Amino acid sequence: MKTMRVLLVWGSETNNTQGFANKIAEEWKSKHGDELKILDIVQGDEMADRWEEVTAENYDFLLVATSSYGEGEPPSGFGKFLYRLQEASKSGEKPLKGLQHAVLGIGSTCYETFQNCPRHVDKYLGESGSRRCKERFEWDEMEHVDSDVYEWGDAIFKVMAESIDGGADQDPVCEWSK
Repeated sequence: MKTMRVLLVWGSETNNTQGFANKIAEEWKSKHGDELKILDIVQGDEMADRWEEVTAENYDFLLVATSSYGEGEPPSGFGKFLYRLQEASKSGEKPLKGLQHAVLGIGSTCYETFQNCPRHVDKYLGESGSRRCKERFEWDEMEHVDSDVYEWGDAIFKVMAESIDGGADQDPVCEWSK
């Protein structure tokens, strides 16, 4: 089996999303360490400062876990990454071609702007050339339990293992708006 190179970028206002990202990564290392060549877990703005590294030459998969904040804005420490994605999506150059992505949105339906930031991230990733390999999971603290996030982690790992060879050349599994 080909080993995977995974970049997991997170944005979190309350550290809830960061906790989920770290726990998912720990589980992967424990269960699938031999299948992971690279597993980088990085806060969004830090990755924005290293934007030139976000390429198919460095990674096979770009996973993003983020929430929204306030009126649907990106959480603290994630705005620069969202801006980089937005600019990449408008460039017309498809700088993320060859990557595959999935988005984990963390939030609460008690807010009118539920999942605003994760939805934009998913849209911009696709417009930047990355292939959506799994439909976005919108976790709602009013409806879901923490274990649902970890089940998503198991499911996306399975998807990555199945699509590592040639998956980036396939059509997206769905539109970002789904």
